[in-house]
Amino acid sequence: MSKVSRKVQLAILGTGILSSCGALMMTALNVAFPTLMNQFHISLSTVQWLTSATMLASCITMFTTAMLYKKIRLKTIFEITVSLFIINIILALGTPNFEILLLARVIGGISTGLCTPLIFTLIIQNVPTEFSGRYMSLGSLAVAVAPTIGPTFGGLVINYFNWKWIFLFILPFAILSLILGAINIPQAEKTQAITFDWAGFGLVAGFVTLFLLGISKLNIPVIGNIILLVLSLIFLLLYIRHSKKVTKPLFNISVFKNKLFTLFFATYFLLQLTNISLGGFVVPNMAQLAMHATAMVAGLIVLPGSLLRLVFIPLSGRILDEQGPVKPMIIGFTVNVIFFIALVTAVPKLTPIWVMVAYLFYNVGFSLTFSNAMTLGINSLPKEIQSDGNAIFNAFQQYSGAIGTTIVSFLMNLGKNAHPGTFGMRLGSRFSLSFLMVTTIIGFIAVLTAFKLKKKHN
Repeated sequence: MSKVSRKVQLAILGTGILSSCGALMMTALNVAFPTLMNQFHISLSTVQWLTSATMLASCITMFTTAMLYKKIRLKTIFEITVSLFIINIILALGTPNFEILLLARVIGGISTGLCTPLIFTLIIQNVPTEFSGRYMSLGSLAVAVAPTIGPTFGGLVINYFNWKWIFLFILPFAILSLILGAINIPQAEKTQAITFDWAGFGLVAGFVTLFLLGISKLNIPVIGNIILLVLSLIFLLLYIRHSKKVTKPLFNISVFKNKLFTLFFATYFLLQLTNISLGGFVVPNMAQLAMHATAMVAGLIVLPGSLLRLVFIPLSGRILDEQGPVKPMIIGFTVNVIFFIALVTAVPKLTPIWVMVAYLFYNVGFSLTFSNAMTLGINSLPKEIQSDGNAIFNAFQQYSGAIGTTIVSFLMNLGKNAHPGTFGMRLGSRFSLSFLMVTTIIGFIAVLTAFKLKKKHN
C-alpha cells in the first residue's frame, strides 16, 4: 500500500465518503416508509419510488461517466456532485409534500451517480495493478456497507428525532468530503475534446426507465407490461446500433464481447440486487410489518452484519491479491445459498433476533464475493476500455437495486393483499426471500461458468 500516494488515498476517501452518504441516505429513508405512508397518505408501492427513482437517476447518470470523466476535470465533476448533494438535502428538509421529497431524492441520485464511479476511476488510474484487489475492495465499502448501515442509522434517528434529521446529520459529512476531494483529487489523464453523445444518452435513459416501469406496473393488465418491456428492448437495440455508428459513444458496448467480463458483470449485478433488496428493503419492512418491531429495532437487526463487512470486504480483496479468486467466491456463494434456504424455510417462526443472526452469515458470504466480482470483471478488459467497464459496473449496480426493490415490493404487497394482517406480510416476505434465493443461485452458476472458462483459456 505504500506505493499509493497519500494524496490519492485522501482523494479516494473523500469520494468514498460522499458516495457512502448517498447510499446511507437512501436506505436510512427506507426505515421511514411506514411513517411516510401515514404522513403523506400513500401506499408502500408508491413510497418505494423514493428508492427506485433515486437508483434509476443514479444509474442513468452513471452511464454518462465514461464520457464525462474524459471530457471534464475530475475535480470539477466532484465539486458539481457535492453541490447537487447539498441541494438534495435542502429540498428534503423543506419538503411540503411527497412530490418535492421525490424530486430531492432524484437530485441525490444524480449526485451519487456522478460520484460512485469516480472512486473506481481514481483507483484504476492511480493504483498499481498488484494492489488493485485491496483498493477495489476498499472502494466497494461505500457501495456495499453504507446501504446496510442505513436502516440502523435511520431507525435510531426516527426513534429519537424525525425522518428529516436523516438529511441533517449527513450534511457535515458531505462538507468533509468536499474538502478532501477538492484538495486531493488528481488528474492522471488529460481531458479530451469529446462531443457528448446526447442521442446515446436518450436511448439508454429510455431503455432503463421503460424496463423499470415495465416490471413496476405488475398490477396493470399484462398487455401494458409487455408494451413497456418491448419498448425498452427497442431502445436498447437502437442504442447498440447507434454505438456502432458513432466514433465516441456514451459507453463502449463491445465490452460485452468479452465473455469473462459479461459473466463477472452478471454475478456482480445479481449480488447487488440481492444485497440492496434484502438489507435495504425486505429485512427492515419484514421486521416492522410482519414482526411488529419498531423502526429502531428494524434498523438494529442489520447493524452487526453491516459492521462485519468492514472487516471481510477488505479481507476478501487481500485474499484475491494473494491467493486468487476461486476460494473466496466459492465459499461466499455457498454460505449465501445455505442462508436463503434456511431463511425461506423458517419464515413463519422468524423473530428479530434470528433474522439478525442469519444476516450475519449472509454478510460473510456477500463480503467474500462482491468486490472481487467487480475486480475480476474490470481486470479482464484491456486497459483502454476499463473506464467503460467501470461505468457499466457502477451504473448497473444501482439499477440492479432499483429492479430488486421494485420486485420485492410487489411480492410483499402480493402476500399482504392475499392475506391481510401479519400472516400476509410473512407470506410476502417468503415470496421476496424465495426470489432472492433464486438470484443468488443464478449468480453462483455465473461465477462457476466464468472460472471454468478462465481455466480453459489458461
